Parts: sequence; structure tokens; C-alpha cells
Amino acid sequence: SLAYSAVANLVDNAIKYGDGAINVGISERVGSVILFVENTGEGLTREQIDGMFDFQKRMNNLKKDGYGIGLSLVKNVAEVFGGFVWVTCRSHTTRFYLSAPTC
Repeated sequence: SLAYSAVANLVDNAIKYGDGAINVGISERVGSVILFVENTGEGLTREQIDGMFDFQKRMNNLKKDGYGIGLSLVKNVAEVFGGFVWVTCRSHTTRFYLSAPTC
């Protein structure tokens, strides 16, 4: 399913780009379900975050498997379900959020 593909992509990226534990959580807030995937690693700069959900955007041309379409897929899936995706980075912890309205 589309939702599974989006979540799998976020977890796969956390494994590829992180260097420690991965945390996944889900909560319900104000009529929305919010899932997060968090990992530790080098972290992200503002320049890396800008446009990272664009089609075929690669993170500093990192030599990782893939085509650079994963995060744009996550964004499109979120939009199909009426939600959105965003990222926060503090110190060396990066957290991706995926939200969608509850039924």
C-alpha cells in the first residue's frame, strides 16, 4: 500500500543515513495521526533540508543506493491522504514526521 511504502522509505533512510538507534513512534493529535522516524548521525543543515522532498533530490550526492525519489514519494503519499511531511534536526538527531487526518 501507499502508506506502507512511505513509512518503509522513512525507516530505510534512517538505517542508511543514521549511525545508531532508530526510534519510531505514532500519536494522535487534534484529528490527525502523526508518525515519526528518528535517527542519530551527522544531522542535517538548513541547506540540506531545503528542497529535500523534491523529486530526485539527493543529499549532497551521497553514495547510497537509490534514485533520490524516496522523500518525494513520502511527500506525495502524505498529500494523497490529506496530510504532510516535515523534518526537524537538533544536534545529531534527525526526526521525520508523517501526518494524515484521522477518519
